[in-house]
Amino acid sequence: MPRLIKRILLPVYLLTPPGVLFLLWATANENLQVGAPLAPVYASGIFAILFLVPVTFARSLPSRRS
Repeated sequence: MPRLIKRILLPVYLLTPPGVLFLLWATANENLQVGAPLAPVYASGIFAILFLVPVTFARSLPSRRS
């Protein structure tokens, strides 16, 4: 995949899953929101770690081009 396309898709790749979590949390009933107010924040942190690890490793590995 060309580098320009990778640079364009990276923010979408990183920001979409937490956005879905916040949307689901916002549609939950009020009792669940009061009971776990930081759930979307914690879930976003986990997603950020899980999505940044492959990106970090991909940048640190040498390319396999001949």
